[in-house]
Amino acid sequence: MSNTENEIQARTTALYIANAGYTEALKTPNPAATLDDIADALPDAMPELVRILGTTPALASILQSAITDRLSAYAVVEQARASTTNDCGWAFDLLIDGLHHGGNPTTVRADAQRLAALGRNGDPQ
Repeated sequence: MSNTENEIQARTTALYIANAGYTEALKTPNPAATLDDIADALPDAMPELVRILGTTPALASILQSAITDRLSAYAVVEQARASTTNDCGWAFDLLIDGLHHGGNPTTVRADAQRLAALGRNGDPQ
């Protein structure tokens, strides 16, 4: 496999792992905190994950970074959802769906924060 193919495979694996982490976090009373805990524990879990996946250290670094980035985006969406009182849960669901299907974590985080501000402060018009 070429380096590009290996990187794509690592990012796809990261998407799968982060999505699984999010699904499990939803079963807890505070999904955002659980996602933060998973991200914090990831460096300790990486050696075992690298062994299981049989990946190289360079790809392990890409994998860890991509998983952490996605878990962080999920956590920001859940924190934003919890901070709003307006009935805009459907919009957060759309952000989650986009992230779940490979959306850009940076964009999702920014959109969640804007949506939360709008939900707390009302329509800026």
